[in-house]
Amino acid sequence: MIKASGLSINAMKFAVPRLVHAITRDLFLEYIDHFFETMMSYKLPEFSLPGEKTELAPATADFYGKKVGNIKVN
Repeated sequence: MIKASGLSINAMKFAVPRLVHAITRDLFLEYIDHFFETMMSYKLPEFSLPGEKTELAPATADFYGKKVGNIKVN
């Protein structure tokens, strides 16, 4: 029989965030080349200067609950 003490539960307060951080860091580092290439290949500007006629990146949210682009914000 394994006994659980209050000390082991208190240790989880520190152990779980460290474990989650390590796992997410490793997953990110495993795919960092893909993320970087995807980011660098994105060519649409987010805004244009007055008088410029160019295609802008699609908006994803407007914080007022209206439909913007292809995404409806709840």
